[in-house]
Amino acid sequence: MCCLSIGNCLQRQSRFVLTRYYNARMEITLTQLEEAINYWRNRRPAVGEQCALSPEVNVLAKLYATMIFERASIIPRQQLDAEVLRLLDEWRNRNNKPAL
Repeated sequence: MCCLSIGNCLQRQSRFVLTRYYNARMEITLTQLEEAINYWRNRRPAVGEQCALSPEVNVLAKLYATMIFERASIIPRQQLDAEVLRLLDEWRNRNNKPAL
């Protein structure tokens, strides 16, 4: 894509950066969900002979399975229920990740 002026290029770049920032705050990626699951697995490991998942991991694993089944790599924050948002927010706060 050719820019006609430096100002035009900067405007396009800043729009791209703002769009990426907006998307990062309004969506969660599969990779981020994997990181959150691993955080909760370390914090609340499986227990018992059956190695049952903790309630936190179970909630996130259901979302993960749905995303894999539907071949989705990103899911909008608006589609997440309150429990998932709470778990993701705690993961982000404890790991100094940018807020969703």
